[in-house]
Amino acid sequence: MPDDLWQRAGMEQPTQSSINVLNRPWKQDDRDWFEQHPQRSHRARFPHAGENEFERFGLAPAGHQLILLLRQVEPGKRIKTGFFISEELLPVPDVEAVAHALFDISTKREPVPRNGKALCALVEKYQTREAAS
Repeated sequence: MPDDLWQRAGMEQPTQSSINVLNRPWKQDDRDWFEQHPQRSHRARFPHAGENEFERFGLAPAGHQLILLLRQVEPGKRIKTGFFISEELLPVPDVEAVAHALFDISTKREPVPRNGKALCALVEKYQTREAAS
């Protein structure tokens, strides 16, 4: 199942991935959020208290905060990754194209934009792609 999930997400399974089947408050929050936003496949949010699976990233660099990026492959099946984002870019707009672009940057499916103009171009690319769908 996990290999198929990653494949359907359009990704290769990383060497350090895990499946979390425990029912945690953040999983319920994500489940509720995606149920309330059925047109969305991506979400960007801050970690919940106790959501420590991303401790391996260490402390955020100065001027950055950790955000979590989720891709729902199908209801109840999500891939989650972490990303240090510049505080200058906060708050992250609650927009599908923005969360989608950040998820793909964090999973190295897109190169890291060098400036705000490049990030805006990437978000516009995702908006155009979603409008065509």
